[in-house]
Amino acid sequence: PNSDTIMEQRLTVLLLVFCAVLSLACNGGKIDPDCKNVDKGSCGIACCLLEFKIDGTNEGSEWLKNKLLQTLSLGGPDNRYALSITAPGEFGFTSWGNKLPNASWIGQSYHSTGFPGIAPDTSTGPYRDTINWITYENGQDLMLRAFSISDLSGSYGDDGQNYKNIILVVKSIPGITFEENIIVGCGHFPTSQF
Repeated sequence: PNSDTIMEQRLTVLLLVFCAVLSLACNGGKIDPDCKNVDKGSCGIACCLLEFKIDGTNEGSEWLKNKLLQTLSLGGPDNRYALSITAPGEFGFTSWGNKLPNASWIGQSYHSTGFPGIAPDTSTGPYRDTINWITYENGQDLMLRAFSISDLSGSYGDDGQNYKNIILVVKSIPGITFEENIIVGCGHFPTSQF
């Protein structure tokens, strides 16, 4: 093959990769129903805070933390998640024990809609969001609270990506059902027009 043919092949592959990346990100819920909760600056930037009552298991908050750790440490359901190191230096999650009322495990991850094969914490991908996780027990109820916030300054709208960052992981936990409650953001509260 001549150099023009090789260049055309490379451009075609690059275009296909770019289209694949776009298909994994939200576009305002037009295709993916998990992108329906479009937020417009509820936290001064796009964000989503959800709380879940987890059903379908008799396990406790450590079990839930382990399920989250298992999926997130492998890149999550779409292979675009990465765990961070907690303040005490643990990977992904740390136990707060009795330091916070009812909070058993707290952790953090990132989600990137960047380019495949590029770590989410580099500046080469277009968008990165931070997701904070807390698992806890409220009486007999197993609970999960998750907060996703856009990391790009000036991200007024998120096309529903912050909601999707959370719900995609929760839906991937096998054998559970859940009740979802929007606390703030996630397109739930109207914002003023500037």
